[in-house]
Amino acid sequence: MADTPMDRRTITLHHTTRRTMTVQGVGIATLPPDIARFSVGISEEGWQVRQIQQSVARRTDAVLSALQSHGVVERDLQTTDYAISPEHDYREGRHVFRGYSVTTSLRVTVREIGQVGALLEAVTDAGATDIDRITFELDDPEQANRLARAEAVRNARAKAEELAAAVGATLGPVITVSDTTYAPDEPLPMMHTATRALSSAPPPIMAGEIDVAITLTITYALE
Repeated sequence: MADTPMDRRTITLHHTTRRTMTVQGVGIATLPPDIARFSVGISEEGWQVRQIQQSVARRTDAVLSALQSHGVVERDLQTTDYAISPEHDYREGRHVFRGYSVTTSLRVTVREIGQVGALLEAVTDAGATDIDRITFELDDPEQANRLARAEAVRNARAKAEELAAAVGATLGPVITVSDTTYAPDEPLPMMHTATRALSSAPPPIMAGEIDVAITLTITYALE
């Protein structure tokens, strides 16, 4: 998937009428993610809305207790959805009412990457019916931006010096700098329907690495 520009800035250092040269430098920083996020869903169907709500509430409390017992704090838990809806089956050309569905979803932030597998197992055992959208991120993306930006400056400077030497010129001061930050590719959602029949060991979760790329466009004066 193509990278999408996230931030673009242009800094003009001074105006000049001298000869100039414009080059692009690319820098990439690769870092291991230090936080993970995933969604937990609890859903149930039945004929009496209030009874279903109470059952879903009990299971949600159990899921929250399981998360908190593994060190997830309240600020890292967010309700993202709560819905009550009628459910129908389509039979012989008509809709047949089969009851109501109550669904709630929580978004969980995990600050200990190694705990993700154990947390998935814990919420499943506590009554979660769905787990999805597992993503890995950087808690401080600016650290990666700084590393990538420094690499892009070195890359641009090397290109400019090589080109200047090729045309018999000397590289002068920087005239303008423009940078574009590219976010990592959008993580693919990992879908899982929770059941209590998981193996005794937590599911293996691979965090991988995150790439952050910056392209700098730098204009130098030529002496």
